[in-house]
Amino acid sequence: MNATANDPGDAPAQSALAHRRPSPRRRFARILAVLLCLAIGAALIEGNIRWPLGAAGGESLNGPPAPGKTGNRIRLGTFNIHGGRDPNDRPDLPQVVHCVAGCDLLALNEIHGGSLFSRTDQAELIARALGQPWLFAATERRWWRDDFGNAIVTSLPVRHWQRFPISPAGARSNRNLLLSRIDFAGASINVLMTHLGRQGDNALELRTVIELFKSLSEPAILMGDLNKPPDDPQIKALIEDPAIVDAVGRSPQAGKGHIDYILLRGMRYVDSGMIDDGTSDHPFYWADVEVPPRNASSQASQTQPSQSGGPQ
Repeated sequence: MNATANDPGDAPAQSALAHRRPSPRRRFARILAVLLCLAIGAALIEGNIRWPLGAAGGESLNGPPAPGKTGNRIRLGTFNIHGGRDPNDRPDLPQVVHCVAGCDLLALNEIHGGSLFSRTDQAELIARALGQPWLFAATERRWWRDDFGNAIVTSLPVRHWQRFPISPAGARSNRNLLLSRIDFAGASINVLMTHLGRQGDNALELRTVIELFKSLSEPAILMGDLNKPPDDPQIKALIEDPAIVDAVGRSPQAGKGHIDYILLRGMRYVDSGMIDDGTSDHPFYWADVEVPPRNASSQASQTQPSQSGGPQ
């Protein structure tokens, strides 16, 4: 005899199916869990993207007012700090501060922003240790904060600054220029800082930097990691210009293969040197320069160096 739909023998099977079928509340919880996982995944993907930053400008730096300086001589410094880590990837920011102490105007490359637990970037940490104003000129945002870029730290009064992105579309990295106008010794000094890429984008970025540097009114300074040695055709043509001084290249310590530069127009070169003690994968380079009297600015780049000691 065939069992009917109401056969009591079907009760155990129907009961088992009822137990397997999730309740509406449980189905909603599962859907919510899936949506939450998708949202977290999307946020992680978005946060990990390196978003390039656009142009920006301002009339002052961060931190306390610049103390200023008397006389007409200043010490410049340029340092690619490797994210505050030594060549063995050990944190070394206090040694960075020790290297650059005594500089009046610093260009810093490979500066990292704050972490998810602290919003303080490395430029601020270095500047506060030196007691000087600073500006973190980030090239990109990542994890919803300014993540990586360059910085200026100076005891001199900055009247205006501008940040320009310079990487072409499709570039492998994000790069920028920081142009600052500094008042010192009766002159308005144009200071250009940058860190260029190492790949095929370098030639175009370098051309942009050189054109801007040569167009600035004197006195003018270009500092930073250009990622090309002095025998690169564009660099070679630049430093062979009689109106331009390669201050790093004049130091016997630097050799001929340096890729970090302090270039001068309309300023008197005095002395230069370097510290290569393993603080970073780059040496720290410094130069002492003078702002000449206004009627002597055209001859400033040709003045022979005077005697001076190394970093104090």
